[in-house]
Amino acid sequence: LVLPHVVWRHGYYGYLVPNTFYAKAGGLSLASLSRGLIYLRNELLLLNGPLFLWGMLGLRATQGRGMAKIAATLTAYLLYLVAIGGDDWAVFGPRFLVVVLPWFAVLGVTGLLRPPPLRLPWRLMVMAAALVTTAGISIFEARGYRGVIETMNRGWWTAAEWLSANAADERLLAVDAAGIIPYHTGLPVVEMLGLNDVHIAHLDVDNLGGGLSGHEKYDPLYVLAREPAFICSWLDSQGWPVSAGLASVQSRVRAEYELSAYFLMRIPLAGEATRVD
Repeated sequence: LVLPHVVWRHGYYGYLVPNTFYAKAGGLSLASLSRGLIYLRNELLLLNGPLFLWGMLGLRATQGRGMAKIAATLTAYLLYLVAIGGDDWAVFGPRFLVVVLPWFAVLGVTGLLRPPPLRLPWRLMVMAAALVTTAGISIFEARGYRGVIETMNRGWWTAAEWLSANAADERLLAVDAAGIIPYHTGLPVVEMLGLNDVHIAHLDVDNLGGGLSGHEKYDPLYVLAREPAFICSWLDSQGWPVSAGLASVQSRVRAEYELSAYFLMRIPLAGEATRVD
């Protein structure tokens, strides 16, 4: 199943893996390895430590029922995650680990149920404690970021509604966060960080992995040459776009564009409602 799909992908797109991979990664480097190790430490060991320890219990049961294969595959994925530089956006949680968290659970359950050293009642108590602790940490982690996520999403949604009402059909938009705006407006978009652009995604960047994951590749002159009708970007104190290297070509931006609308997003304090003006 995989081989025909890979052959088709290469024949159609000209590359073996999706464009988003090239936009966010690009070969091994000490910087990317360091960032990957930090991400793994923060997300797996610090924020999800109980789940990690729970999964490690399963290593005692790797002699049967495919546990050794699960453990080996899980290890390979974690090494891959380090190699590509992990992820910087802690606000989104352990999104790169979501695909393997169930495997940790399988290993953990298998390890807890495997005799000895604990009798069944004690094993059940340890399992319950692991579940409660893991769930508690997950809820605690999510609460700190919920206000930030809701505020950012409301801001992008407000911008998307404004563009839907003011941008002409089939006019190109330049955005620094593909998602809500392209989805809501239905307009053609160039994602300035390369998620949907082959040229930007395949740029060679010095010391790749030393910056913010997924935000290291950009070409503002190329974006401006595409003549987008609107540029959606974070702004500086003067109201000019700074995302994806636009700050470096600010004189040209000032000459070709004017500020049409801006939206203030205030990150709420604990217990406050989100707000977008």
